[in-house]
Amino acid sequence: MEYKIINCPHCGKIIPEYILKGEPKRKIVTCPACGSQRNYKDGKRDGKIQRYLCRDCGRRFS
Repeated sequence: MEYKIINCPHCGKIIPEYILKGEPKRKIVTCPACGSQRNYKDGKRDGKIQRYLCRDCGRRFS
Protein backbone atom coordinates (compact mmCIF):
# COMPACT_ATOMS: atom_id res chain seq x y z
CA MET A 1 0.00 0.00 0.00
CA GLU A 2 1.26 3.39 -0.90
CA TYR A 3 -0.26 6.51 0.59
CA LYS A 4 0.20 10.17 -0.22
CA ILE A 5 1.39 12.61 2.40
CA ILE A 6 -1.13 15.46 2.63
CA ASN A 7 -1.98 18.48 4.77
CA CYS A 8 -4.80 17.97 7.27
CA PRO A 9 -7.72 20.22 6.29
CA HIS A 10 -8.43 20.96 9.98
CA CYS A 11 -5.04 21.72 11.51
CA GLY A 12 -2.66 21.96 8.53
CA LYS A 13 -0.26 19.27 9.81
CA ILE A 14 1.38 16.96 7.29
CA ILE A 15 0.01 13.43 7.75
CA PRO A 16 -0.35 10.17 5.77
CA GLU A 17 -3.59 10.00 3.77
CA TYR A 18 -4.83 6.77 5.47
CA ILE A 19 -5.37 8.59 8.77
CA LEU A 20 -8.00 10.88 7.22
CA LYS A 21 -9.68 7.97 5.46
CA GLY A 22 -9.91 5.96 8.70
CA GLU A 23 -8.11 2.96 7.21
CA PRO A 24 -6.02 0.74 9.46
CA LYS A 25 -2.31 1.39 9.15
CA ARG A 26 -1.26 -2.20 9.80
CA LYS A 27 -1.20 -4.71 7.03
CA ILE A 28 -3.43 -7.76 7.06
CA VAL A 29 -1.46 -10.93 7.77
CA THR A 30 -2.68 -14.17 6.20
CA CYS A 31 -1.59 -17.70 7.02
CA PRO A 32 0.54 -19.18 4.22
CA ALA A 33 -0.88 -22.66 4.86
CA CYS A 34 -4.65 -22.07 4.96
CA GLY A 35 -5.09 -18.41 3.95
CA SER A 36 -6.87 -17.45 7.19
CA GLN A 37 -6.64 -13.88 8.47
CA ARG A 38 -7.38 -15.00 12.05
CA ASN A 39 -3.94 -14.87 13.65
CA TYR A 40 -2.38 -14.25 17.05
CA LYS A 41 0.91 -12.48 17.52
CA ASP A 42 3.21 -15.20 18.87
CA GLY A 43 6.46 -13.56 19.91
CA LYS A 44 9.40 -12.47 17.79
CA ARG A 45 12.08 -14.43 15.96
CA ASP A 46 15.63 -13.32 16.78
CA GLY A 47 14.05 -10.46 18.75
CA LYS A 48 13.18 -8.62 15.53
CA ILE A 49 10.80 -10.44 13.19
CA GLN A 50 7.17 -10.78 14.35
CA ARG A 51 5.88 -14.37 14.60
CA TYR A 52 2.20 -15.31 14.21
CA LEU A 53 0.09 -18.33 15.18
CA CYS A 54 -2.88 -19.20 12.97
CA ARG A 55 -6.10 -19.68 14.95
CA ASP A 56 -7.56 -22.03 12.33
CA CYS A 57 -4.77 -24.48 11.43
CA GLY A 58 -2.27 -23.87 14.29
CA ARG A 59 0.71 -23.12 12.06
CA ARG A 60 3.40 -20.66 13.23
CA PHE A 61 4.84 -18.33 10.64
CA SER A 62 6.64 -15.00 10.14
